[in-house]
Amino acid sequence: MLITSNIIDNSNNTNLISAKEKKTSCHKEKAKKNIIAMLISISFLYSLCNLPYMVFHLSRTFGFFSQLPEAFISFAFVCLGLLITTKIFIYFGFNNVYRQAFYKIFKITI
Repeated sequence: MLITSNIIDNSNNTNLISAKEKKTSCHKEKAKKNIIAMLISISFLYSLCNLPYMVFHLSRTFGFFSQLPEAFISFAFVCLGLLITTKIFIYFGFNNVYRQAFYKIFKITI
């Protein structure tokens, strides 16, 4: 009788471990997807916002264009500012650890 109860207890422990492993595996998979989405978002944003400044810089260095319009130069610097500020929001949206640290630093309770 004692042996049978030990076998039943071990099978229940095995089922609990399997459920924990599945939950951990599912959590890791979700974390990987979030990291990939964050990497793609930051790469796209960097390319999009840095392109006008690079055109401005290359034209100034090598003289590709005789004179760029003032509006384009202003647009290039606005895009650089957007690049710097929007990365914070991307990290905040995709990264739970970053979000929790932000809440802790600014003492925000949810």
